[in-house]
Amino acid sequence: MSDGTLAAGQVVRGYRVERWLARGAMGEVYEATQIALDRRIALKVIAREYGTDPSFQERFRREAKTAASIEHANILPVYESGELEDGRLFLAMRFVEGQDLESYLQAHGPMEPGAAIALLSQIAAAIDVAHAKGLVHRDIKPANVMLENRDRRLHSFLTDFGLAKAQMNTGLTAAGAILGTPNYMAPEQFESPNVDGRADVYSFGCLVYRCLTGETACRPSGTRTSTTRSPCRAPSARRYRRRSTSSSCGRWPRSLRSARTRPASSCSGRGSRSAASPPRRHPPSTRRAWRPARRRPSRPRRRPRRHPSAAAATRYLPERHC
Repeated sequence: MSDGTLAAGQVVRGYRVERWLARGAMGEVYEATQIALDRRIALKVIAREYGTDPSFQERFRREAKTAASIEHANILPVYESGELEDGRLFLAMRFVEGQDLESYLQAHGPMEPGAAIALLSQIAAAIDVAHAKGLVHRDIKPANVMLENRDRRLHSFLTDFGLAKAQMNTGLTAAGAILGTPNYMAPEQFESPNVDGRADVYSFGCLVYRCLTGETACRPSGTRTSTTRSPCRAPSARRYRRRSTSSSCGRWPRSLRSARTRPASSCSGRGSRSAASPPRRHPPSTRRAWRPARRRPSRPRRRPRRHPSAAAATRYLPERHC
């Protein structure tokens, strides 16, 4: 078509397009049929602007070859990668009859802990295998996890391996922009795209939080989303501070009442010491730490038993008459 969208019934590189499925940040996905093998596949066509960059083409082919070499039950197989007649790059992958994890969470809400563990353990195993091959995903998020129903159980596939790395340093993004999803990216990815597998571990943790709570672990602060720094904020110390109940300066726990941990200006009204004065050392406490009383196991109370011969003898005692 004129806008680059493939029409139903169109044949490209031995694949017959059946229908359009979805549009992503890097291209479009179609359901197609491999004519030679009569096999249903998912055809991902990369946007045209990426195909004009030689460096992106080289990294795309290298990463697609590495991803195709990984054989794992939870990694979406890649059958072929190449270039269409109009110069656009494409990936032929296995077709999954299902939906992605993002759509599943929006429709069903948070997952039960047991179901979440069963699903997330599959994704974790796929990430471990990819890291063993030296491949870093860089964009782990619910939209890149496909779900398939097998015997009333969800089976997951991790997709889009290496596409984020192939997109690095192409000159196609604005200066200072990031490549990926900010709510699932590690903080070091906002400063440098050269990261290792630890960035995937961070993203996987955000994915776990999303599955169990239905919300993202990191939400942008404010109405405008920043593209140059992480949206996650460090936890404020105010929420962990003990509130005062007897005076305006507050009371500290017994374990923290030392000059080494207590600020010099925490209580200005009760003889506060200056920062230049030497720290005051308190003698160690001589009081014995309180321990709960040890209770002995209770035993059932027994009734005293009389000797059987004495009990029998009392039956035949003669009666006394006064």
